[in-house]
Amino acid sequence: MMKNSNRREALKSIATAGAGALLAGDAGLAEAAPIQIAGRPIEVTITAATPQTVRIVIQPIENGQPVPVPQDGALVKPDWGAPALRWRPIAGSRRVKCGGLTVEVSARPFAIRVTRKGRVVQELKLDSATGKVTFPLGDAPVFGLGQGGPQFDRRGSIDHMGNGQGAYKLATHGARVPVQFAIGTGGWAMFIHQPLGIFDLTGKEGIFQTFSPQSALPLDLFVICASAPTAILSEYAKITGYAEMPPLWSLGYQQSHRTLGSPDEILAEAHTFREKKLPCDAMIY
Repeated sequence: MMKNSNRREALKSIATAGAGALLAGDAGLAEAAPIQIAGRPIEVTITAATPQTVRIVIQPIENGQPVPVPQDGALVKPDWGAPALRWRPIAGSRRVKCGGLTVEVSARPFAIRVTRKGRVVQELKLDSATGKVTFPLGDAPVFGLGQGGPQFDRRGSIDHMGNGQGAYKLATHGARVPVQFAIGTGGWAMFIHQPLGIFDLTGKEGIFQTFSPQSALPLDLFVICASAPTAILSEYAKITGYAEMPPLWSLGYQQSHRTLGSPDEILAEAHTFREKKLPCDAMIY
């Protein structure tokens, strides 16, 4: 009896010690400060947009709730279904499957890695002070980022995403129409929906940063795993919508003048087209 009693007491002591260690671990975890970006705690949401594309949203928490992502009409839909992960990181890491991709989020240091069959598609690191996003460019050219700007490989340049006629070498490159869609020909692409910012592609790693840390969040971006241009653009169309067909009249002949004459002169030209039965879908003055 004495031996059995001692054995029971020993097992009880071990169980109590183990439970105490677990409780101490939980308490330590509860006391740890939550991960902050630009001075605000965050919530991370990972969603499979398609089997080849994952949506990553990082929102600041205010009054216990995540700040909504601004909707500007750029996305084909605001809701992409039930998330694979919704996490307010304090410590440790989380790994989830999203379609054909795997996403791992680590708390310290804060980083998000997207892989496919063990190959790294893209890895995002966020600076805790400024919210700037760092990502590897790889050795292959990087295209995209909209019309205009340095041609053709975007690496080696800083793009302020200026919009309009005076943004970049108008005489030879035309107007700049920025789109925050970078295409890495090494098998990845990334569309940053929110916020607007600057792309620094001068180093081995690319940097995306906003004009101030206060505007760094919410961050809403899509990482695409694809190599073929048709596949990449198909995924982009699923995110932002397919282009509308132009109106039928715009496919015909359009008569244009750079000078504006009298109303009689304009009408006379229109009558000339009708009299001679010339096709004309629009007259522009």
